[in-house]
Amino acid sequence: MLAKVGDWKPISVITKTGKAYSVIASQDVIKELLSDQPSGEWKLPKPPINRETQTFDSPNDLLTHIMYSSPLKHHLSTAKYVELTKDLVKNINRDWTVFPQLRFATSKLFAGAILMDQASALLINAVEPYGRLKATDAHYERRLSVSHDQSSFPTEETEYGWIKFVSVIEDNVKKLKIGTLVSNLLVTSSVRLDSDSIKSKGFVNMGPETPMFAPTTTTKMYINVESLKHARQLIEDESYESVEQSHLFSQLRQVRSKFHCLSTYTLCRSFSNLAMDIAHRPYTIWTMYDYDSPQQVDSAAKKSSRFFQLVALSVIKNGINAKFNITEVSSAFGTLKDGQTKEIVADIIDLAKEGNVTIINNYSLDRLLKKLAENMTTSIQKANNMPRKLSTSHLQS
Repeated sequence: MLAKVGDWKPISVITKTGKAYSVIASQDVIKELLSDQPSGEWKLPKPPINRETQTFDSPNDLLTHIMYSSPLKHHLSTAKYVELTKDLVKNINRDWTVFPQLRFATSKLFAGAILMDQASALLINAVEPYGRLKATDAHYERRLSVSHDQSSFPTEETEYGWIKFVSVIEDNVKKLKIGTLVSNLLVTSSVRLDSDSIKSKGFVNMGPETPMFAPTTTTKMYINVESLKHARQLIEDESYESVEQSHLFSQLRQVRSKFHCLSTYTLCRSFSNLAMDIAHRPYTIWTMYDYDSPQQVDSAAKKSSRFFQLVALSVIKNGINAKFNITEVSSAFGTLKDGQTKEIVADIIDLAKEGNVTIINNYSLDRLLKKLAENMTTSIQKANNMPRKLSTSHLQS
């Protein structure tokens, strides 16, 4: 009766001699006991399983408890997780120049993964990989001016092998990265799972900033089993050119430069099952056109996004021979008000030779596309309030 009234739960402690003691405690006390492990090894007895409503399958008691007590538990009830291993990390640390499919596999592996530090847990909703070398990725992490604590490069072998979880300050915002020997992955959307965080503040993040979780040297990672299966399929076949076959523009990374490079158009951004609905994904220059705005007339940012889609589509189809016709520019932008966007479009049209503009290795076009992308920044930030709102509402339903 006491447990029912106080919403207490049972917990067992195993002594050094192997003797077991069972007690009941509040949710907060259980969380602290599992986190601190005082004077012995504490374990949760397995909760009763109702196969119609819950199928928790976790090797870690604290993770199980967080998932079981989270307000989002009905969205997690069918998900299964395994802890990251050295073998997995060793597999994704192979050279991208020899194993190009790893950019897709690595991204998918971490989509839907859970990072856990003591009683705090973060689910990775969207993640995008970047190669370490200029030969494999034009947007590689620069090493000249990056301090040790701001680098994603692992400097020592951890329990998971050569991998690092780190928060860095870039562009005046706090970003969460996963660093391996051959790549770093930027988290671009995430969800806090622990009940305290959900109750106290916004728990859904959209965009490159991740202010609500700071990994430490004791941070644990658990991989979604379905993502793991998909990643293994990608690893075994080097013919893959994207992570998924649907919504290719969503798989382009949220970059704003290097539009003259082929690697900019790599389809390697991945999403968790919670973000399979495109309405729950953060917007980028490639997807802003699909923002479901109540406005009757498309904004300059949406028209710019449509143009970026045409550019990307040409590269995806034609590779180094990609080009677009000036009639496509006029079609994408239509009528524009006087201003910077209109001036940039006019300059792009002036680049045409016999009506066409090449894309790859066209540095003049790259400079103009950078300006166009920069002009979209504020609009994209505002637009991301919508998927954040929709995701929050969906997860709380």
